[in-house]
Amino acid sequence: VCGEGASPRVVEEGWAAVRGLLEQRDKLANLASCAQAPASFGAQFAAVAYLTGLRLGEPTPVERLVRNAGISVKDFFGSVEEQHLRLHPGEPIPEALRRLKEHYMAATVAWKKYDQLFATLFPSGFVGAATADQTTSDDSKQLGWCAFLVAKCLVFGASGGGNVLDVYHLLVCVIELLLSHLPLDARGGAIWQSLGALVPKEHYPMPAPARAALHAELKADPDRIYKLDSAVAKVSADLR
Repeated sequence: VCGEGASPRVVEEGWAAVRGLLEQRDKLANLASCAQAPASFGAQFAAVAYLTGLRLGEPTPVERLVRNAGISVKDFFGSVEEQHLRLHPGEPIPEALRRLKEHYMAATVAWKKYDQLFATLFPSGFVGAATADQTTSDDSKQLGWCAFLVAKCLVFGASGGGNVLDVYHLLVCVIELLLSHLPLDARGGAIWQSLGALVPKEHYPMPAPARAALHAELKADPDRIYKLDSAVAKVSADLR
């Protein structure tokens, strides 16, 4: 599961940890006779590899571990916490793992909210209704999410900081940015009944009345938004 380029120390010591668990008749040993052993072994091996790399200061990228093990990120975190309790009983969860899980949860919540809002706020994607189709809608959705990820990296750092509330309010800022840059013939979502002609094209931040309407619609805290304004304005300039 470590893949090419993995540290030899991580591979060697990780395998030693796996052998120790097997000798202790741990869950890994019980999986050997299970029909679902390959998938379950993958999750447990990925967890041991990650914890070993973390301890040695040479963590294996999570993306590589979940891809090679054929598991979801959610299953990965569950397995890591489980194996940590077995390998290091009584020790607290590593701070790096706690932060990583928090960042993953915040991004997951943001994606679910973005996915939910997109069809309502951008019914024809980022193009006019006359030229919209499923492909342009899908491309627009992907582009908008990429813009959010760039903003998240620039505002909270490449390590993916920001708690759930901070990340959600950044998403609201990016949605405001995207809405304000829509072509006039693409402004067909229900939100425009509230915003109307209050938003000049490519005007960020939106004028105060439009912002208030948008924040109320998305249940956002204006004070949190205002704290992000200067950073998002810089993101807007960088994206140009």
